[in-house]
Amino acid sequence: MIKIIAFVAFVSATASFNSQASLINEYGVTAYSQHNDGTYQGGKGSSSTAISDDYISLLGELQTDSYLPTLKAISTNGYGRLVSIQAFQYTGQSSLDLDLFVNLHGSSSGAGYYNGIRADVGIVDAGSSLMGYDEYYYGYDFATIFFEPAEGYGADSTSLFINQEQDVNKQDTLNISLVTNQYFYVVTQLTVRARDGGVSDAWNTLGMSFSDKSNLLSAVPSASNPPTSVPEPSTWAIFALSLVGFAARRKSK
Repeated sequence: MIKIIAFVAFVSATASFNSQASLINEYGVTAYSQHNDGTYQGGKGSSSTAISDDYISLLGELQTDSYLPTLKAISTNGYGRLVSIQAFQYTGQSSLDLDLFVNLHGSSSGAGYYNGIRADVGIVDAGSSLMGYDEYYYGYDFATIFFEPAEGYGADSTSLFINQEQDVNKQDTLNISLVTNQYFYVVTQLTVRARDGGVSDAWNTLGMSFSDKSNLLSAVPSASNPPTSVPEPSTWAIFALSLVGFAARRKSK
């Protein structure tokens, strides 16, 4: 496997993370359920998505501190899946191998193909030019998204399964070798199936984290819309307090 990614750049004593605010408008998460008329919710431009009915519940959310998704799903009858696509750019000055840690937690009862939990995670190397995924990719499954895009090639992937197991964690590590200004995608899918009294519960959850969050930008395919540096909440708080202190000093003079 190859090493993946970093995201948050810490600058001096006041930490701020470099992020592309419009990432949420370009990439996101989608949900599909057989019991929801076979339609999709969310997709490109969605920072979160949810489907819930009597048989399947799906919830996908991008985390603001990493733009990696947290995916939750449970099925008591039928098939449902969540798909997520995010893009990143490495801005470090030297080549680097980085890890992406994946953890799938869940429980599954019932035997056979129609019962179980599956998580697929892949890194797509986009090289030095981020082209962007077309809208239709959000309606396809992991294999299509990972192996067929013209925007890059699959650098590393994993598939994790929970079948007839209770309260277990399945883990793996992906990695990618990065050079300055290299782009890549993280593609994720969580699938649940249940039938004949089986229950597939991955509500707690499919989650991921990077081994190193420095020198990474979330990215969008637009040269005219360069990445921006956005202070973290703690930075905003420090800035706000400094303004309050400044105002108080002026008032006391």
